[in-house]
Amino acid sequence: MPGDIKRTLAESGPEPPNVPGGPLFGSTVHLMSWDIASRIFIAVVGLVGVIWQIQRTHGGTWKSIKDELEIYSLLPDNSHAKEILLKRAEAAIMQHVEDEKELRRDPFGIVLALTFLTIGATIAALAFRGGWWLASLLPAAFFVVFGIAGLNLDAVPRQRDEKGRVIKN
Repeated sequence: MPGDIKRTLAESGPEPPNVPGGPLFGSTVHLMSWDIASRIFIAVVGLVGVIWQIQRTHGGTWKSIKDELEIYSLLPDNSHAKEILLKRAEAAIMQHVEDEKELRRDPFGIVLALTFLTIGATIAALAFRGGWWLASLLPAAFFVVFGIAGLNLDAVPRQRDEKGRVIKN
């Protein structure tokens, strides 16, 4: 009996190749391993965190004007630098008021909205596999709705402050 099993296996030919992705995804070509992808993801998240921290802690134009006016108040009345600081602060205030009149878009919000739309489209593409993949339409709809809302808020030119927030008149 054991000889029959060995002979049957030997007659069936070589073993099928190990297909990456398994039977669920079919044959796929892997351009990158999960190890490399996770390292890239961690690096990108770290970089975004650093940029966000720098942007969040930067006081902006109003803070720098306030700092100059505080220095102005500490200088003696007969100081030549006091006069220069006052003119510089006045010019910065006028420039800042003029800049706020410009209609601008928020690039960070646009990139975030496009990222949401890309994630939503990718998840929705999985739904075309049919079967239980149709359940992925719910999270896809979430990402698409927030992506469209984000584009509506950030891609439309509006009066914005230095941090990209809409100025309400």
